[in-house]
Amino acid sequence: MVSFELSRMRRGFLPKLHRQTPPQYQDAHITIDNMNIFATYRGVQLADNHNAIRNSTIEVNDNTAIYLMGQYPVIENNTIIIHSNKNGDTETQKQYNIQIKDGAIKLRDAQGGIIRNNRIIYKGGLFSGKAPVAINLLDSKDVLIEGNTIEGFENLVRENGDTSYTENKNTIK
Repeated sequence: MVSFELSRMRRGFLPKLHRQTPPQYQDAHITIDNMNIFATYRGVQLADNHNAIRNSTIEVNDNTAIYLMGQYPVIENNTIIIHSNKNGDTETQKQYNIQIKDGAIKLRDAQGGIIRNNRIIYKGGLFSGKAPVAINLLDSKDVLIEGNTIEGFENLVRENGDTSYTENKNTIK
């Protein structure tokens, strides 16, 4: 059983899940390949199983660039750039309570996920320093994180809930 709480978000009312049982995702097999995406909010947000983002450039202002929900997602060979002045300083950030603390990539319920060979960059303003984390994992088991280059972040991964991952040959600059 899943209960919903409606909360006001940037694009209207979206449900916020309170977990009692894991959600049931469908097999979508959506692939985003060789795209250039620029967004003032999230660049890509997909739910369902077997989705992939490859060979793309995704740039956002002050928020998560990629948010995938569902099993077996693949994020590989992308350039992901977060532009920021200061956390909580711009009018958009204040209006929608946007903070980069969620990570450039956010996976939820992403069993068997792969995050591989990406370049993930935080371009903060003069006084904003580094962002806290590049990848945020929520209830995601057996995620493989390898060969990524991370710039401008304090940490590679944040674990939330029932999460496990393997890290291999990542570079933090």
